[in-house]
Amino acid sequence: LMHSLLFVEIVLGMQMKAQYGQNMDFVHASAEVYTVAYERIMKPWYHPDIIYNFTSGKKEQSRIVSISYNFIKRHITNAIERVRTAKEDKNRIRPLIDQIADVIDKDTSVMDETDFVYNMYTLYLASEDTLTIIIAMLCVCLGMYPQYQKRAAEEVRSLHADTSGTIAYDNLSDLPYLAMCIKDVLRLIPIAPLIARRANEDFAIDDYVIPKDCGIIVSIFDLHRNPKHWENPSHFHPDHFLPDAVNSRHPYAYIPFSAGPRSCVGNVF
Repeated sequence: LMHSLLFVEIVLGMQMKAQYGQNMDFVHASAEVYTVAYERIMKPWYHPDIIYNFTSGKKEQSRIVSISYNFIKRHITNAIERVRTAKEDKNRIRPLIDQIADVIDKDTSVMDETDFVYNMYTLYLASEDTLTIIIAMLCVCLGMYPQYQKRAAEEVRSLHADTSGTIAYDNLSDLPYLAMCIKDVLRLIPIAPLIARRANEDFAIDDYVIPKDCGIIVSIFDLHRNPKHWENPSHFHPDHFLPDAVNSRHPYAYIPFSAGPRSCVGNVF
């Protein structure tokens, strides 16, 4: 729950306070949307709208969409009001919703309100499930390799003592080993094991020519376990991300968020 609340604070610029029982309708709706979506995916006879529209799943989907749409729309309205009335403060960290609202308020052709709402909701859903998996797999890997768990725990305890028990965002750079652990989890168990692309034009790779409009599948899973680039490819090994190891490795040997202009926005979070 906490990682989802953090994302809402970063993107929507508000505190959910779900731990105090507030905004629980949105929290529950965001969890239930996966159940409804997976049910339709796994039942091919639900794929045609003419059938699905008469099911209880469609009714539940409409309820979830209504709750989520109205919740995010309300905060978009607040964001637009903020950017219109607030004085510029260069020291203030502006949430993503404010930055987009500022652009749209100046040029409405960029995106309409409906697209704005659904883009914000997509960002939230894309972060919620993926962060859950990453944190869970980090716990599994640290549990399987206690020598690394001990070192990561000592680093956190040391910082906790130095900061009098309060670890803020600015302190995260003081946890390099924990960051290495997270990176190797993303290497070993990438959120997206495969990504698909389409060639915009003919291009050559060694002796092969990839023709325009050809579909391309990139196996991140295999790339991240290639012994050419990794000392212990099939094992959790945070030392893969020591500075010297990183500098000696091809920059595209590690692409948990893909790479280039169409890479996942989650990389910056």
